[in-house]
Amino acid sequence: MAAKPLNETTLYFRQGTSDKVYYAAIEGTDDACVVNFAYGRRGSTLTTGTKTKCPASLQEAQKVFQKLISEKQAKGYIPGDNTPSYTPPTNTPGTDIQCLLLTAVEEDAAVNELLDNQRYALQEKIDGKRILLTAEPGGSIIAYNRSGKPCGLSNDIASAARTLATKIGPFMLDGEAIGDRYFSFDMLDHEHSLRDFSFAERYLALRNALSNIPLSPALNLIETAFERSDKRFLLNRIREDNGEGVVFRPTTATYLPGRQPDHFKHKFIAEASVVVLGLNQKSSVSIGVFKNDEIVNVGNCTIRDDTFKLQEGDIIDVRYLYAFRGGALFQPRMTRKRTDIPQSSCTIEQLKFKNTVA
Repeated sequence: MAAKPLNETTLYFRQGTSDKVYYAAIEGTDDACVVNFAYGRRGSTLTTGTKTKCPASLQEAQKVFQKLISEKQAKGYIPGDNTPSYTPPTNTPGTDIQCLLLTAVEEDAAVNELLDNQRYALQEKIDGKRILLTAEPGGSIIAYNRSGKPCGLSNDIASAARTLATKIGPFMLDGEAIGDRYFSFDMLDHEHSLRDFSFAERYLALRNALSNIPLSPALNLIETAFERSDKRFLLNRIREDNGEGVVFRPTTATYLPGRQPDHFKHKFIAEASVVVLGLNQKSSVSIGVFKNDEIVNVGNCTIRDDTFKLQEGDIIDVRYLYAFRGGALFQPRMTRKRTDIPQSSCTIEQLKFKNTVA
């Protein structure tokens, strides 16, 4: 368990669709301190880092800490309680393992072909923070980001990983973290490297490994289907549950770094009509929808190209991945301007909200 910070502060910023948290802490001993921070949307997995490149005295760390807090408060952040529960990044050098990345596929015909192809397994796509979760031989739990650099981790996930390590020994999992939950879809190491094994073999090892610990909301196995009928059933269920998409992995493929042309992701894109609330700089507009006869800001959207001359009150169609609670759209992209529908058609009931993953 990590030692209690020497000093810590949690700040919040809420304005319009923004609901952000910023946490800063002085950690270490009086003569060897570091100032770590974590930030992001409230309830999401926080991005972490450090303001001190090397350990400093407590006095120097306090100066860095106070300057950081003052800068954030000047931007509108206010102090609050509920300190985020997370393990800061370690000083461990980065791993030489780089994440396997997916190639996007959008056409329905290509998706149907992959569903029928017995070479491919299907998994649910979880949109979180990509993390390689590692239990070292000495018992340390280390999280690496998609670039192989150490990063912060929820204490709940770290605790569940530590419990798993006592059961099965050292390991490395690949997956996505959302808040205090980790969703694993692959296993890269289990006492020795599994990267030269097929995906089917690695997934079996992952499933067997996670069966060694009690059910925990912090450490989850992503369901995977291998047979044609099972893949179609799982895909339809994910759509009905407002999931974000699916992933297709070759069952015989080894784990290779970088973007792979034979590993695919397919996002379930939604579309909605929204009202232009204002014009921003850099060719973007703020957009909104109606909720109980009141307009609700749902974020900003880049204008498709310069031929679209928009003004406040115009209606546009946007494609997006999902909406957060409250209505903020994730990855909105303008498709066209509408002149054939009234503003009253632009309601919050149109939106597909992010699956909270039960």
